[in-house]
Amino acid sequence: PIVVFINIFYYLCIKQIKMETAKYENFKKEVKENYPIRKTMGISELNMDFENQENRNGSINIEGVNLKLSSSAFKSLLKTLNINDTFMGKFTDIFGMNSRNQLVKIIKNKISTSKNMQVAIYISPSTRRVVAITEASKPYISPEFYFNMVENVINENQLAIGEMFISGDGNIQVSTVKNSWGFDVPELKDEAFHSGVIVTAGPTEDIAIDPYVLRLICENGLIGPRRLEMGPRLKTNSLEDINFFMKEIKALGETNKKFQGIFTDQVRKMNTIMASFDEMLKFRSLVEEKVHDMKDSRVEMVLDRFFPVNDVKKMYNEKGIQLDTLTNRHWKNAKTNMTTWDLLNSVTDVASHDYGMGIGELGKADLKKKAGLYMFKKEYDAEFVL
Repeated sequence: PIVVFINIFYYLCIKQIKMETAKYENFKKEVKENYPIRKTMGISELNMDFENQENRNGSINIEGVNLKLSSSAFKSLLKTLNINDTFMGKFTDIFGMNSRNQLVKIIKNKISTSKNMQVAIYISPSTRRVVAITEASKPYISPEFYFNMVENVINENQLAIGEMFISGDGNIQVSTVKNSWGFDVPELKDEAFHSGVIVTAGPTEDIAIDPYVLRLICENGLIGPRRLEMGPRLKTNSLEDINFFMKEIKALGETNKKFQGIFTDQVRKMNTIMASFDEMLKFRSLVEEKVHDMKDSRVEMVLDRFFPVNDVKKMYNEKGIQLDTLTNRHWKNAKTNMTTWDLLNSVTDVASHDYGMGIGELGKADLKKKAGLYMFKKEYDAEFVL
């Protein structure tokens, strides 16, 4: 019986490995077919047209071929021209004609005064749309280089592949974990974590390897924020920077240990701080933005379970305080009955599981990033409220 069990176990393991290998190879094929084509040119050469009413993001003509801009390409163009988000928010609300005309005028003026600026145009081979316009100095790697990098990282550290996806803009992510990179937080009962790395690249993404944490009790994933600067990132395409980048990759085990210590300290801190009503409300709204159909009756139930804003309102109503009549400055000082650690896990839970809300893989990955940023923010709303 023991021999039979071992044979069955061996068979299942081999079958699982083959399935994972096939999934990875299919993903590589998908990326190679959809990875954006890059063309470098002077920004003053951009022949842009915003007159066509059917394409509110505009289009550019390259060598006689007219290419539409996606909404992300339009946003990346504004960023490249140093037109800040606040300004963009005011002038691009559904691209109303009055605000749009003013914005287009500013874009054209910026282009005409930046004659020597070189930009990279990224074109989707499948949709034939421009998906990003960035500064030409932004590092770029081919799909072959990316997957060589992923496979080197996996093989050097014996990592297991987790999630893989490519966005409509051509940004790629592969997350990994390692059982022996597991750890726990002594103060928390029934908790355990596995850590690993997430490898990113693409037109609007850094070429980077960032910390990734998996909370085992409910298999929640979280991406360590880039501002921690704990993972290797390719700053330029120079041979010196590439060599330094590859050298840092070889030290991922040590980097990961440092991250585990920082993560543990932050969990302890978050477990003592209550989340504010404003923090809860913002995360609920963020999740709502990624929901496929808000009219689905299940959605409200799931949102209420993880972000119980109505319960908080009721709690304050009983104290004679109507939160709806106050401003978000008041909400920042209004404690909920959830710790910041509880709130973080609500976000990562929604980002790691399918609760019938139709949140796509890209949306889930963005929620994991936002969770990482929240976890390592410098100060929480109610941190110093007595």
